Amino acid sequence: MHKNRNFEPGLFDAYPPRFLSMHVVIAALGFWLASPSASAQMYESSFVVWQGFQHRWTYNHPPARIGDYIEWFKCKGDGCAARLKHSSASAKRPDATGFRSFYSVVSANGVTALPGLLAFELRGKNGQIVNAEHTVKVPLPPEARGADKYVVLLSGFDLTCREKPDQIERFSISVGDGFYSRSDSSMNFDVSVFARFDCKSGECGTRNRSYDYQLTISYLALAADDAAMHSRGLSINRAYFWDRKFETQNTPPRQTFVGDTTKYYTAALVAFKRITFILSRPQNVLEWNMALMGGKYEKGKYTVTPDLFFKQWSKTMKKRSASLKHSRWTKKKAGLAEISADLTLLEFTEGCVENGTVNGRMRWTAKNRDPDADEALYRKGLTLKLKCQKSKP
Repeated sequence: MHKNRNFEPGLFDAYPPRFLSMHVVIAALGFWLASPSASAQMYESSFVVWQGFQHRWTYNHPPARIGDYIEWFKCKGDGCAARLKHSSASAKRPDATGFRSFYSVVSANGVTALPGLLAFELRGKNGQIVNAEHTVKVPLPPEARGADKYVVLLSGFDLTCREKPDQIERFSISVGDGFYSRSDSSMNFDVSVFARFDCKSGECGTRNRSYDYQLTISYLALAADDAAMHSRGLSINRAYFWDRKFETQNTPPRQTFVGDTTKYYTAALVAFKRITFILSRPQNVLEWNMALMGGKYEKGKYTVTPDLFFKQWSKTMKKRSASLKHSRWTKKKAGLAEISADLTLLEFTEGCVENGTVNGRMRWTAKNRDPDADEALYRKGLTLKLKCQKSKP
């Protein structure tokens, strides 16, 4: 049996419905995913799957920019090149960010991977919900046409404020599975977004009565026949209350999901299809985690640690922040968080999975910089030597 393997991180230590208006711009990305040559003893294809992130500022504030996503990848033979991006900006107040990004590389037979990016504009008045849905059309190469299934995965997001930032109250992204259109040899799937922003803090300004955000969504569509890949939908949820006296602690539990018991598979993983983040009131953000960590597949069971977590305050944010001048004005607020996700368990008849992590630190100096500034974006190019090999008879 080919077991899930781990890449070594080796980078940095991270810091302890009402529809309003939307403009959709589709960036049709023709990323190339080649099969190895006949002489290479490798699986037919490899692709990179987003497994989420952990993000922490040193004190809380409305996020001017936050996100984590796989921008692109190319795999050939026994190697993959990819670019992962993490974004962080805290408006007018300087701060530092510690983050961790998670990904997996799948090598498998009989699976075609089609990645892409979408851009949404989220605009509305404070306190109102923007709720939007768009159908995406993806042209299919000949080998992906007429497949038994088209599974679409979320590969991350980047949320950027284009005016004064607001506090987040609700935020959700969902990608549906695809269906084949024989008339134009394409795959179509729906992307849904809902969000609500508001602000009761002086950081947002008294004249800030509307919001304007740019949202980039990364997705990965997989085409395969039933003989090559099995998929099963799952849901996870975490809800909790915190007050202003006791600091919220994060101890994510290990969970096990049972796969298809009627057939033998050599590898598997779970991946995001929907992420949802709901608070009982608008809040500043100190920490936000949405990650699937340490996945392992054995004897038809997949075990993983889902980390769904939001934190509004810590005891150290006033005294040990990256900007003591600004963090002294931060406030503790009680609240209720409900964080949930829809997942897909993918099992591969012939394949293997290798897990990887990127640890990083960022520094936002503010100084009236726009959240689109390079300082707000961490780019990490990955060059991966795949250990998964299939010995041919």
